[in-house]
This record gives sequence, C-alpha cells and structure tokens, in this order.
Amino acid sequence: MIADLILLLLLAVPSVSAASAKRLLERMERIESRMETAHPSDRKSASKKLNAFRSKFQDKGLIGARALALYIVETRRPLRVRLHAAAFLGTIGEPETYGALAHVAKNQEDDPGLRSTAILALASLRIPTASRRDVFEGLISADHPEMVRREALGQLANVGARSIASVLAAAKSYGSNPKRLEFIAASHAAIALGKSNRAAAGPALYTLLRYQKRGSPLKAKIITALSARGTKNDLSRRDLETLTALLFQPDQSLAAQVARFLGRTKDRRATGPLAQVFRTATSTALLAEAADALASIGSEKGGQALLAMRAKIPSDPRFAENPDAGSHALRIERAAAVFDRKTPLPREKLSGPVTVLPFRYEGWPGEGRPVLAWTGDGNALALKTEPRRNAQETHPLKVKTGQSVSFDASLVVMRSPGLARATQKTILQGRRLGKLEHLTKRDYFTAKPKEKISFQQGALIEVLAYRAEGFCFVRIPADGRVFESKCPENTGFFETLEEPRTDWWFKASGPQGVSGWFLSDAPGLEFRSREF
Repeated sequence: MIADLILLLLLAVPSVSAASAKRLLERMERIESRMETAHPSDRKSASKKLNAFRSKFQDKGLIGARALALYIVETRRPLRVRLHAAAFLGTIGEPETYGALAHVAKNQEDDPGLRSTAILALASLRIPTASRRDVFEGLISADHPEMVRREALGQLANVGARSIASVLAAAKSYGSNPKRLEFIAASHAAIALGKSNRAAAGPALYTLLRYQKRGSPLKAKIITALSARGTKNDLSRRDLETLTALLFQPDQSLAAQVARFLGRTKDRRATGPLAQVFRTATSTALLAEAADALASIGSEKGGQALLAMRAKIPSDPRFAENPDAGSHALRIERAAAVFDRKTPLPREKLSGPVTVLPFRYEGWPGEGRPVLAWTGDGNALALKTEPRRNAQETHPLKVKTGQSVSFDASLVVMRSPGLARATQKTILQGRRLGKLEHLTKRDYFTAKPKEKISFQQGALIEVLAYRAEGFCFVRIPADGRVFESKCPENTGFFETLEEPRTDWWFKASGPQGVSGWFLSDAPGLEFRSREF
C-alpha cells in the first residue's frame, strides 16, 4: 500500500517543481544534521529555523504539499524534519495529502509524536468530516500509545463520535484516572459523545455519568455534553434518577448545573426533587437555578413550592450570609411571579429559561472569508426566505458538483445561550458593544471602549456565540450588556455549564431573481478554505 502511495505521489509532482521542493527538504535536513553535534543552547533554535520553511511550502501550494506527503511516509528520514513536514501539511490543508497523513497516523511502528502531529494535520484538511472521523476513531483503542489516543480524542471532540461504544470505553478508562492529561482526554470523549448525531450517544453519556465515582470532576463535563445534545428525547426513569440524585451531592456547583439542565427538559417528574432543593441546599445560587427550572417546567406543584420559597426569603438565613444573595433572591421572585400573575415581574433582565434575549451578528466565526463549494448529488441548493429554520422555502439555487457557492451575506444566529460560572473572584476585559440583539458589521468594526467586568466566585455570564481567535460574544445576565471578550473558558477562571447553540446562515443570489438563505451545514455543502 505504501509503495503504491509513493508511486502515485511521484507521478503527480512535476519534475521541476518536485526538484525545487526536494531542495527545500534537503536544506531542512542539513540544518537538522548540524544540530546533532551542536551545543544544547543552539539546538533550541533548530525548530525555529525549520519552522521558517513553512511559508515556502505554502507558497508552492499543491506541489509543495505533494512533496511533503511523499517525505513524511519515508521512515528513514530525520524525525524532526518529518514532524515539521507533517505540521506544514496541516497548514496547507490540501485534501490530496489525506492518504499519506492517514498512513503515518495509523502506523504502529512510527514515532507517537509524529503520529499525533499527523492527526492534528488531518483535522485541518479540506475533506469531508466522515473521512477524518474514521481515522480518529480507529486510534482511540488501548493498543495505541497514550499520546496518539489523547490527540485522536481531542479531534473527535471537534467532529463528534459515531463509534459510540469505543468512545465510551475510552471515556471510562481515562475518567477513572485523576491525572490532568487523563481528565482532559475523558472530557474530550464526553464532548465527542455530546456532539454525536447517533441516538445511542445520549444513553452512553448517562452510562458514563453513573460510572463516575462520587466527587468526580468529569460529571460536570458530562452534563455539559448532555446539554449540547438538547432535550428532544424523553428521559428514562433511570436517567432521571441519575440526574436528580446529583441535586443533593456536596458539590452544589454541579447541582446547580443539573438543575438548569432539568429545567430545559421540562420534565414534570423532576418537580419533586427540584422543590426539595429549597429545603436542602445551602447555596443561594443553587436555589435560584432550582427556581428557574421549576418555572420552566410549569407544574402546579412546582409553583406552590416557588411561592412558599419566595415568602421565606426575608427570614431565610441563607440569604443573609451571601453577598450575591440579592440577585439570587430576585431570580426566585421572578420565577415565582410566573405562577402569581398579580405580582409584577422585576424590571431587571435576568438570564435563565424564563426569558432568553435573542442575539445575532453579521459575519462569521473564525478569521478569513469562507470559500464554499457544492459537492452534493443534486443540482439545487435549498433556500429559505429568512434566516430561520422554520421559514418558508423559496426557489432553490442552481448549482453543479464542484462549483463554488458565493454568498452576499453571512449571519450567525444564537438559538440558545451558553453559560459559564466564575470559579473564583476575577476580572474579564472586553469591548463593550451595548445592549443589543443584532450586531451589524458596521457596528462591530466601529471603535468600542474596553471595559473591565468584575465577577465574584459563582457569578454567571452568558456566552452568546463564538467569534474568532478564542474570542466570544458574552452578555451580563443582570443588565443585558453585550461584550466581545476572551471566551470565559479560555481565561482559566470560569467553568462551562452549557455551550452556546447557534445557526450560521448564508444569503445567496442567482439568476432570475433567485435569493434566499441556507445553513452552513446544509447537505452537499463543503468548506474548501478561507480567503484573507
């Protein structure tokens, strides 16, 4: 197989261009050979010198990619140069190099670091998600080196799992180990299950949740993954019991996360346990989450418990001991007011399932204008009259296989906000965009003041949508102000309770006045690259 691959690459690369790319690789090898006898301080600069060749291969495009692909499969070549060559292929993103990268990633006799680099490069290729997923899922079993397994799970967290049993097995094995790297790997496995479109992924997450020992930090990641899957399917009795038991564990931060998730399910069977939280919880934040959940479920029994809780707030010692208790009490009052219409709603805008303010922004996540192409079987791309899932369909756009699909506008629409909680007292700095529901491209690029936002431990922030380079649009629940800041999860001072759910829409136009909107994940649509 490998001989056929090398022959194919040799035939595909024009001789003159191949010679030019080969000379670049020879120069890299000379740099590497000099480092073998160099002083240790000089060896540190070798990687920088080798990495400088990245742009040279990028400039050669497909020809450079073919030469690199041919190089990485030759095991007799210097390892450090092969490592850089594999990384360069990820930067170039040429689909034709899939075979070489997949071969290196799967080669049990090759260096684990090189195999991990090949996995990372595969994630950047402009190929169908299913193709790279197949490779990743084949590398998570225990017969592969730990470095390779962890990298494969990390990439599966981006694309979602299809082999539910193997991902669940990996999550169990890593989740039982308290070490940091193993915890990260288990978290990636849980996220991969959360992003899976397989029906079996939901039950697998509940199995994983029950498998965890008391106090396991992975439980919070599993609840986040369950939230990402939505609440379309009814909970089994056992799954519901698994969730409600967590409401009464010592970790009340986890209990608050579970309460919020139960509110989203709107499952009336959760009413009793949520009402019991009012008697057992010591955290006012948990009390507020339980109140929001009961308001979302809307049962009469839950309403009675809420009204009773509201009446006790002035004399409840739990609210006297917490500096943030005022905002939590206000949330309980607001939730209770859903059942007592004679009481006006508090004026402050608060987060939670009772009221969710919309948000959308013109543009796209990530840097660089997306380049789209049609790879579907048919010759028509379905369009909608508006950027809404339930909008009416209009005349489709005529397309041909392999044809670029241009667009006039791009819009990211939040379906439901994410939520993050401060793990300690901290400050988040961001551009203040104001209280808004629609951020135009013009407003985004208008200079905005930077502002520091203070958070007490346990305070919440809504994550509306991802932007680019680790930045997000976030909203302060108490007053509705929107900021562009580092994603809370990237600061090290917030824990993610829920991921934001968004739709990415494009507007296209065609002959005879054809015009309409289509989703970025429309069947038959492929992302080819980004233009800068």
